[in-house]
Amino acid sequence: MQLLDFFKENYLTEQNLLFFVSVLNRFQSQLGAEACWCLKTSNHSKLQGFTTSHSSRPLYKGRDARILVMAAVDQYQDESQPVVVRRHQCKSAHCLNPNHYYFGSKTDVCFERGQRKGSLITPAVVKELRAAHMENKTYAALARQYKIPYHIVRRICAYEAYD
Repeated sequence: MQLLDFFKENYLTEQNLLFFVSVLNRFQSQLGAEACWCLKTSNHSKLQGFTTSHSSRPLYKGRDARILVMAAVDQYQDESQPVVVRRHQCKSAHCLNPNHYYFGSKTDVCFERGQRKGSLITPAVVKELRAAHMENKTYAALARQYKIPYHIVRRICAYEAYD
């Protein structure tokens, strides 16, 4: 898919695309590729069309700017990975840096959110918990062993969370 076609599908013009890409280039040249490009801290008149009115994502002309940012680096949503996931290194929900996002699943969102909050739960721990439970270890014993709350261990082993 071409970037211009993607913008047109989202009811944006070629001028919108040029402006959007120029903003991304400006952020990269001023802050670098790894820094957070937070719209909240970069409140500038040259960012017309961008808003932070939504609590969990930046918007550009009413559209989710994260999806547009990912399209700018040639990454598009598909059915197997339908969710935009913010990497745990990034603390801002209003970041525009494409290096801080990827398309994934709701499970990926859970892991990234947990890592931002300092959680001990990783994909390997989830596998270990489920395998140990299959060997008839109790939720309480697993909770003590892994230092994870009982209710979370139970939900993981019952495939209600991190699935």
